[in-house]
Order: sequence, then structure tokens, then C-alpha cells
Amino acid sequence: MGDTIHPRDRISKLPDFIVHHIMSYLSVKKVAQTGILSKRWNYLWTSFPILDFDQTYVRGLDMTCTLPLEFTGWQKERFNKFLVFVDASLLRFCKLKFSVQKFRLSIGPLDVKGSSFLLDKWIGLVVDNEVKELDIHLISEKTLFYFPRTIELDDMYTLPQKLFSAKSMTTLDVCGCKLEQSSGSAGLHFLKNVKLDNLTMRPANYTAFLDGLFYICYPRYLSIEAYGGNFKLFIKWLYRKLRNRDAKCCNSHAIMCWRHYLKDVEIECFEPFCSEEELVDIDNVNKELSDLPLGNLYFRLDWCCFSEPVDEVKD
Repeated sequence: MGDTIHPRDRISKLPDFIVHHIMSYLSVKKVAQTGILSKRWNYLWTSFPILDFDQTYVRGLDMTCTLPLEFTGWQKERFNKFLVFVDASLLRFCKLKFSVQKFRLSIGPLDVKGSSFLLDKWIGLVVDNEVKELDIHLISEKTLFYFPRTIELDDMYTLPQKLFSAKSMTTLDVCGCKLEQSSGSAGLHFLKNVKLDNLTMRPANYTAFLDGLFYICYPRYLSIEAYGGNFKLFIKWLYRKLRNRDAKCCNSHAIMCWRHYLKDVEIECFEPFCSEEELVDIDNVNKELSDLPLGNLYFRLDWCCFSEPVDEVKD
């Protein structure tokens, strides 16, 4: 009767994969706070394979607001601390030699040219650690004041050539970035899902952007964020180009363009941003686009260079 019964520490006994699964539902800040639950969790959060770095988690650095192009003193200090935090966290994780399930970076306003070295370094680190999902959202200084507005391709961040060695990557989600493949490098033909967010290109750049994308990869699913910029104009143009492609454009060439390999395209669904709204089936983009809420439009692409079954849509 007088003996003290010590409760068992069941949390510390959970397998690593279950702990990491629990952490996958939390923000990076909340994940770090789980270290107080037990000594073992204090170690496990540093090995969590989902690396999510969002500038909006830092108070006073909400990049969706029309902030001045020049930060105030305390904003500069917090922004620099955010960069140091991302850099240190990536280096610490990559030293463990664990695979990266997902790397997400949301940052801005950014001096693209001045920050390219750091961005290239971070992407290179996660590629070396077999990243599966890459999510890069950048807002340039040149678009912040007038957001949303059009942006020239030359003002966008060019994803590093290192990316083309990421043979484990299956999902690419980009905003404010562009892909340029150098001659001799392998394409990202292993990608299953490509997501394009907040399209702010000028219509004159649409063809070059699409040809460049499909020269590099043949995604099974292509999703477009229906928000900001000229998204309605781009989606109508894209659907028309995918459906009414001219396969005679380069018959005389030894290497043919994507139009010769795309067998069919279908609108898979429309997913509203609001979680309370259900998925929307769309039969005619031109007629129904104007009535759609904010969300993501999914295209399913069937390529003749793939014979295996197409997987389900992944977020």
C-alpha cells in the first residue's frame, strides 16, 4: 500500500516511424517543442525527415503582406536569423545521413541574384540526401510591391543543375522559380507530380515555359494553383495547348518535342483551398473556370514513354 507506483513512459517507447508520423502533422516550430516530451523525442525531432521552413512562422516577417522592399532594422535581424536557422538545421540534419522525405522553403522578399548561392547550397544538400518532395516558394523583391503582378523569366530564380541528379524526387512544387537544363544533363523524367503555384508570367512567355518544363520532365500529374497572376488566362491557354497539340512541329528532327509523346490529357479534378468544400469535377475548363473558387486544378497526363499504371494524385 505504501509503495509508489511510477507510471510507465509510453511516449519514449514509441517506434521512430510512429513518432515521425505524429510530427508530420505539426509545424516546424511545434516539432521542435516536442523535445520537452521526453529525452528521446528531443533527439528524434532533429532527425525528422520533413524539413519545413516557412518565413511566415517568424513574427513580423509575413511575406504575403505588401511590406517595404527594405526591411526595418529589427525585420532585417529576424530575417537574417531565419536564414541562419535554415542553414544550421539543414547542415545538422544532413550530417545524420538520413533521407529527406520533404524539403519545403517559403521565403521572400528576396534578392534573387544575391541569394542564389545560399538557395543552391540548400537544394544541393537535400538532393544529396535523396529528397523525395521539393517545395520551393520564393517571392522576388521586384514583385512584392505590386503582388500579384507579372514577372519576367529573367527575374525568376533558376533552380540549380544539381537538381537534375535528384533521382529519388517524385514531387516538385515551385513558385517564383524556373528550370533550365544544360546540355548533357539528365532530365527529371522520374517526377510523378509537378505543381505550379501563383503563376505571374507574361502570356508571351507561356510557350517557352511549357516547352522548357516538358523538355525536362514528363509528369503524370500537373497541378495549377488557381490564384494570383494570370492563372485563368494561363489555364485556358494550357488546356488548349495540351488538347490541340500539333505533332507535326518537328517530324524532320531526330529529337522530337513533348507533343509527340503526350498521348492524352484529362482534367482529374479541382480541389478548393477551403477544406469544407468538396472536390469539383470539371467537364469544360472554358465554361466553368470563371465560377471556380480558389484552389488547385489537376491535370492527368498520359505519356507514351510510360507503360506502368499511373498512381493516385499526391498532394
